[in-house]
Amino acid sequence: MDFLCIVIQACDTKQKLKVLIVDDSSLIISRLRRLLANAENISRFSDAHDFEEGKFLFDQENPDVVLLDINLPAKSGLDLLIYIRQTHKETKVIMLTNEAASYY
Repeated sequence: MDFLCIVIQACDTKQKLKVLIVDDSSLIISRLRRLLANAENISRFSDAHDFEEGKFLFDQENPDVVLLDINLPAKSGLDLLIYIRQTHKETKVIMLTNEAASYY
C-alpha cells in the first residue's frame, strides 16, 4: 500500500485531488481511506460499492483519481474502467484486487 500513497502524492497537480474508491468491501474502503487520510493533496473522498453506484458518483463527482476493484458485484470493475476511459481519459485509475489468481 505504500506504492498507492506514492502514486497519489505524485499526481502532477497544483489542485487538491478528488478520489473515488469503488470496492464492494467496506473494510477495504475504510482501510484505503485511513491509508490516504494524511495525503496533503487530497481534498475529498467518495466511495461506491458496485458498478452502478461507482458510475453515478463518477459522473457526479468527476474525480481526479479512481481506486477501482476489479471484482464488483453484477458488473466488473473492468466495465467501469471502459466507461471511465470512454468519457474522461484524463482520470487516473488504479486497479485493485484481493484475488490471488495470477491472471490479475
